[in-house]
Amino acid sequence: TREELLDIIDKGEWVDVEFKRAASSLPTDGVDVSAFANTKGGTIGFGIEEKDSKFKILGVENTEKLQSDFLTTLRGEKFNNVLSVVAERHEVDGKNVLVFHINEMPRQAKPIYYGNDIRNSFLRLVEKRLLSMIYQDKPNHPEQKYYADKELLERIFKSEI
Repeated sequence: TREELLDIIDKGEWVDVEFKRAASSLPTDGVDVSAFANTKGGTIGFGIEEKDSKFKILGVENTEKLQSDFLTTLRGEKFNNVLSVVAERHEVDGKNVLVFHINEMPRQAKPIYYGNDIRNSFLRLVEKRLLSMIYQDKPNHPEQKYYADKELLERIFKSEI
């Protein structure tokens, strides 16, 4: 509901909530989607911007197209599996906000990664931006924390998270 959305925005980003400006185009990577699908799931809101440590609704343009494009991305070839997602549209003060609830994928389907590269697998951990980044040959990535090879990734995701 609208009230639930406002409550989530008021509480801010956390381990299971991420906001994106995404006014007229989709985010270019799948970090948050992969992280939510590989852990306990989460919610991504489009049309919400952080400014001075507060979140403000700016809205999205062409709501139907942006929603359709994002759902196509989640159910298409960008990720290694078709993802389970619930989409919602909300209008707040005349501004449109898109909300996507990304469900955790079954253990047998993990890891979820994008770009046809298992090194693009992510986990969402306790703190908002504490992600277990699995990168190899990308030393300049600003949030790189850890390195793991394919075999280690498979062992991590086959165990209970």
